[in-house]
Amino acid sequence: MLFGVTTLGSVGLILVDGPHPIYPLADYVILTLTIAQLVGFFGYAFQRPILSERLWQSAFPLFTLNLIATLVIASIRFAAARPEYGAPVAAFAVILVGLPWHLPLLLAYRRYAFRSTTVIWKELV
Repeated sequence: MLFGVTTLGSVGLILVDGPHPIYPLADYVILTLTIAQLVGFFGYAFQRPILSERLWQSAFPLFTLNLIATLVIASIRFAAARPEYGAPVAAFAVILVGLPWHLPLLLAYRRYAFRSTTVIWKELV
């Protein structure tokens, strides 16, 4: 629930302030993939099939790349905003905060796409 609220907050920030000046297209791509991933997360949380199992399984590599891109771009932006810290410290700080925040979403999504065949997806068979 908290992740959904923060994602909606990100949508609001982009609508009000516009994208970040460093890699502005990345804001739209990452946010779109995160919203799609949230749909799968809610399907997993509420044990409901949404769309098809094959779709979620084929989207998993995209969501993994989305996590990596989120961490890399956030590191670049943090290093640009705080050049006195340097890139290695910025990358470490972003990974220290971002990985515990985003990794559970990816793991829940993985369980939804690949491990829920006996619980969630059996209703469609």
